[in-house]
Amino acid sequence: MHEFSLATSMVDLVKANCPEGEELESITIEAGPMRGIEPQAMQWAWEAATQHTPIAGCKLQLIQQPWKLHCPDCQTSFEADDMFTDCECGCDKTSPVDCDNLRLVRLTLKDKVGVSDS
Repeated sequence: MHEFSLATSMVDLVKANCPEGEELESITIEAGPMRGIEPQAMQWAWEAATQHTPIAGCKLQLIQQPWKLHCPDCQTSFEADDMFTDCECGCDKTSPVDCDNLRLVRLTLKDKVGVSDS
C-alpha cells in the first residue's frame, strides 16, 4: 500500500513545518489523480504513521483534485472526471497535465483559548 509511504512522508513534512510548541488539530493535503490515493487507505495510513508521535490524533483532510487535461489540437486545458475524456473540439488525444502533485496546503493548530501560563 503506497498510502503508508505517503503518510510517513507527510508526517516528516508536517513536523518540519509545525511551529514549535504548538499542537496540531488537522492537516489538509491535495493530491492529483495520478497519485491513485484511496481515501480510506490514506486515513488508515495517516493514523498508523502518526501513532506514538507528537502529532497523534491530528486529523487528515484529503482533497483529491480532478484530472487536468490539455488538448494538442485547440490548445485548451480543462478538468475532467477521467483521463480518457475527449476535448469539446472532438480531439481524442488529450494528455494529463499537473496530475501527479501531492502537497501540504494547510496546518490547523489547536485553539489555546483559556490556557494560562500561571
